[in-house]
Amino acid sequence: ATVTYDPDRTAEADVVAAIEGAGYEVAGDEADSNGTSGSEMDIAPPSEIWTSPRAIKTWIGAGFVVLGLLLVFVLAGQNPEVASLLGYSLTLADGLFLVAIAVSGYPVVRGGY
Repeated sequence: ATVTYDPDRTAEADVVAAIEGAGYEVAGDEADSNGTSGSEMDIAPPSEIWTSPRAIKTWIGAGFVVLGLLLVFVLAGQNPEVASLLGYSLTLADGLFLVAIAVSGYPVVRGGY
């Protein structure tokens, strides 16, 4: 994301502190006098993208989804009921899907918040 601010109303250090306080990293791209970027944007190599913390959470969530789908479609007879909530029975596959949502969805919820 690119953040612009009014230097008459706030200091750059305050903006950086607010962004880092929200849990994000500041890349620090200074603009030159004509408003264009002074440096080219750095793009991470694919190996860093696929092993980033967010990608790892997505991989873990995908694993839980695959296990849940196996229980629902391939091993349907092996999908035990583990709980009942408001008259609806929750199976092991449902639990795996909920874990996948919690693990993989956390960055999305945090970003939306």
